[in-house]
Amino acid sequence: MANKVKREPIPEVIEAIDALGGNAAVAAMTDVGLSTVSQWKHRGFPPETYKLIADALSKQKRSASLNMWPKMRRRKDRRPHS
Repeated sequence: MANKVKREPIPEVIEAIDALGGNAAVAAMTDVGLSTVSQWKHRGFPPETYKLIADALSKQKRSASLNMWPKMRRRKDRRPHS
């Protein structure tokens, strides 16, 4: 049986979810289940949520750090250098 790696929570994601009204509000906003939002606290937001969440945070005068979207950061890091 494979061991699951325990991921540490991502503080910026937790703060963003709280700022947007909590798990239930973010689940409704992104059309996912509560357990999915809970998983995001450890995995980060998926790339397809960037515009929606960044816009919602912006309306509250909050910034949206790319640290909250780890998969987007990895994609950016993989781009070839000129």
